[in-house]
Amino acid sequence: MHEAVKKYLAAIGKRGGKVTSPRKTETAQANGKLGGRPRKNQTPRATMKNVIAITILAVVALAGVQVQAQKECTDHERAQHRKSYCTPEQPLPPAEPVHVMTPAEYTSLDARITELRAAMKDPDSFIVETVYYHFNNPINARETALASRWCGGHSFTEKGTAECIDRKNAETAKVANTVNFCIEYRAKNSYGGYGKDAAIATSNVRYVNTPLQISCGQATQGYWTLVPPAPAPASATPADLAKQAQAYADCLKVAVENPTVVCKAPQAPAQSK
Repeated sequence: MHEAVKKYLAAIGKRGGKVTSPRKTETAQANGKLGGRPRKNQTPRATMKNVIAITILAVVALAGVQVQAQKECTDHERAQHRKSYCTPEQPLPPAEPVHVMTPAEYTSLDARITELRAAMKDPDSFIVETVYYHFNNPINARETALASRWCGGHSFTEKGTAECIDRKNAETAKVANTVNFCIEYRAKNSYGGYGKDAAIATSNVRYVNTPLQISCGQATQGYWTLVPPAPAPASATPADLAKQAQAYADCLKVAVENPTVVCKAPQAPAQSK
């Protein structure tokens, strides 16, 4: 019964589809000008083209946004996890040449070692093993850049970063053109045993810090420089020897009338063998 009904309805539809009329003809022509009846299912190829086109447009748009977002950032902005929005970081200015110790600084080092020896429980057991030095440069481009990077990572705001840089520059100015010494030594402790230690001293201050319980070379790699042997004193020229002899003679004349004056005889030149 069900199959008979389906066949009957199909026959009616078939006959209705064959019916033609002027109105139906005009409507079909108008639909044809508009592109005809749309397809029920698009082909996979057409769908893939649309997907590729949309993907390309999205990538181009995102790339444009990324390029526009990059800018020259401050050290504070870089430190606050915003590096992806910033242009590449500029390299640090070149470092200053290694400072060459002067005779006055060698004399200051000897004084600091003497003070340190006197502070020991057993001064006679004091032995210097290694000595390092660090020259405190004045404020320059590299020191300012290092301070800016450090402060940018340890401050919450741009104002705090600027205040931190000012404090560091003030600290640098206080010790500019001075030398720090790190002295590694051995000496007997209160129990009679030998112990190794290190102490920090400054060239312009008659003071030695408390022992550090560390090794200078291992504490801050690259900060300390090994103190080279002191250069031999330059031999006196004949003109210098003549000036010393004249000064000694003048001193003797004054000592004749004033017995409290003590004259130091000039050193005799070394004899060549």
